[in-house]
Formats: sequence, structure tokens, C-alpha cells
Amino acid sequence: MNNIRAKAIKKVGLIGILANIFLAIIKFTIGLITNSLAMIADAINSTSDILSSLITFIGGFISNSPSDKSHNFGHQKIEQIFSALIGLIMIILASKIIIESVTALINKEYYEFSWWLVIICFITILTKFILYKYVTQKNKNVNSNLISANAQDHKNDMLLTTGTLIGVLGATVNLAWLDSVMGILISIWIYYIAIKIIYENCNILLDKSINEDDKQNIITIIKKYPEIINIDSLKSKPIGNDYLIIIELSVDGNMTVNNSHNIIDIIKKEIMYISNIYDVTIHINPK
Repeated sequence: MNNIRAKAIKKVGLIGILANIFLAIIKFTIGLITNSLAMIADAINSTSDILSSLITFIGGFISNSPSDKSHNFGHQKIEQIFSALIGLIMIILASKIIIESVTALINKEYYEFSWWLVIICFITILTKFILYKYVTQKNKNVNSNLISANAQDHKNDMLLTTGTLIGVLGATVNLAWLDSVMGILISIWIYYIAIKIIYENCNILLDKSINEDDKQNIITIIKKYPEIINIDSLKSKPIGNDYLIIIELSVDGNMTVNNSHNIIDIIKKEIMYISNIYDVTIHINPK
């Protein structure tokens, strides 16, 4: 499963890099031809999107690296580190847009209507919509935080460009200030999403426990066996998107080692069927 997830992350990152390079090239080209500062600014934003996709692509390689002497449980947590980094890039981008939007409102610097700008906005929105749907669908099978952050980044770009389009069209009816207002509102929303991404991934880095439903499923499995006198301890540790389960169980002290280990093996196999379980360690306490 880890290998499948890593391949999906790399593919999503590579497609994002190529798509954002395409968008940056056409925006820079049209911006230089038409001498549109707005278009050139949008092209610069597309180059920052290339960075987010590159982070995703590199994360796919590192997360799939096998465990070694220094990293006994592999390198899967790089997903959380890189996802938080994408969240940080979102915050920087949103801050930049808010500053530019407020400055534009104060100085009354609005977009001038241009069919080229309208066409590029539509191309960007369509491209980002396709990328968002593709990445979201891809993540249904692998449940990767890094792919999820990348999908959110595409969605943010789609919303921001929609705001730009509204501003450009608003210029035709003397409502060019709409672009700046939309920029501020969308940036506030991006702040919320970015903070949520950073919070969720830092929680995993801080060894957040497995969710309560899965924990109850594990307890239910264990309690099916009358040989288990008590569940002394049930702890979990995230390994990337998966969890290492550490359990201590009490059994009759007169039970043979062989019998107790047979029960442990059966319980472990059942727990491993729960999704996102990396491994299960069970210790027996005789009573």
C-alpha cells in the first residue's frame, strides 16, 4: 500500500508541475505581448504553484524510501512535513494577495478589461478544475495528506482566478474593485484552509492517537476472546498515514506460552484488517 501511495503522490506531483509550467508560460507570453502587469503577476503565482507540485513530487520519492538504521519505521512522515510546508506556502500567497488587494483598493488600481485576460482566466479555471477533480479522485484510493494538500492548492488557484475574472468582467460595468474585494475574501478562506492543513499534519507529527471508531473496533476484536482477562493498555503511534498499535493484555498465568502466542497471532491478524494499520505489537501480562 505504501508503494501504491508513493506512486500516486509522484504522479500527482508530476502532472501538477507540467500543468503549472504550461499555465506560467502562456501567462508570461500573453503578459509580455499585451504588456499586462496583471497577467505577469498571475504568471508569477503560477510559478509558486510549480513549487507546491514539486514538493509533492519529491515527497513521493522520500516517503517511499525503505526503513534504515536511523529511521526504523521508514520515511512516511515526510508527507506530513511537506503537507505543512504547502500550507505555509498558502499562507504566504494569501498574505501577498491581501496586501495587493488592499493596496489596489486604496490606490484605485484596478484591472482593465482585456479579452486575453478573460481567455487566460477561463483556461486557468478549467485546468485547475480538472486537476482538482483528478487529484481528489486519485486520493480516494490512497488517503494521502500530501495529495489532499495538493488538491486544496489547486482549488485555491481556481477560486483566486475566478475572483480575477469577476474583477475583469466587473471593469466593463465600472465595478473593477470587485477583484480586490474577492481577493481579500478568498485569501481569508485560504488562511483557514492552510491553518487547518498545518494543524492536522502537525498533530500527526506530534503522535496523535488513532481515531475513536478504530480504537473501539480494536477493543471489540480483543473482547471476543474469553482467554483475555483484561486490556491493560492500548496505545497508537502514527507512521505517516498509518498507525502502529501497541497493546498489553492480561491472560491466565497458567496458560502456556504457546497458547497465549496463538491467541495473540489471531488477534493481530484481525486488527491488521482495519484500514491504515501499519503493524500491531502485543505484550502478554500473566495474572
